[in-house]
Amino acid sequence: MDNNLFAQLESGLGFNKTRESSVTNPYASNFDHVNQQQLHDTLVAQSINWCGVECFYLKREIVDFDNFFGEAPNSSFKEAKKISMYVENFEGYQGQQDFFDKFGYQVNDELTFTINPKTFAIQTGMDEPREGDLIFFKLGKDLFEINWVEPDTPFFPLGKNPMRSVVAQKFTYSGEQMDIQTVEDGTPFDVSQFELSSVELINNIDGQNDTTNGEEREQLKNDSDYIDDFESINGKHSPFSED
Repeated sequence: MDNNLFAQLESGLGFNKTRESSVTNPYASNFDHVNQQQLHDTLVAQSINWCGVECFYLKREIVDFDNFFGEAPNSSFKEAKKISMYVENFEGYQGQQDFFDKFGYQVNDELTFTINPKTFAIQTGMDEPREGDLIFFKLGKDLFEINWVEPDTPFFPLGKNPMRSVVAQKFTYSGEQMDIQTVEDGTPFDVSQFELSSVELINNIDGQNDTTNGEEREQLKNDSDYIDDFESINGKHSPFSED
């Protein structure tokens, strides 16, 4: 590098001194300015507060964890937290949406939400959203399960990301215990009874797909009592003759 391109000070405190302590310009940094980061974080939080929607965040509680398979066959949801989220899919649901396949009618609606981590922590007491937790989308009265939380979009503006993108898909009930008794919003004030009544839609799901060990076997046994016995007359396990 040609040192003659830069001004030199007799004291040695010019560019040479700066180059010894920093590889980038320490006086014009776009990634380490704390005041700008705090301002950006505040603006994002206010934008979500103004343009976002109210949702309920349902934290999944693991009842029994299977260490062998690495999964939890039983889980429950007992508490709802009111949170503010910005809906990125302003044109409607994304994903594969509704279609028929070999398994029948499928609903794979997806939504992408944006949250502010600091606001989310105040409203829920959690540091980050978790995959597997549920979001009750009040506008559509739908439950969505979080599939992915993207921490790096956008990619570190001003050196720190003040938002998270949450990708969620329409929830498929599979025997989870749904018993929401309280709704909180991160404030010391009591939530109105209207909010409690709105989560009854969630509680009504409970029990619709519950089964116990041997229940299906007993049901098949009971159904078999209504099947008439017959004798095979053609040797092919059929009560009908080939004549």
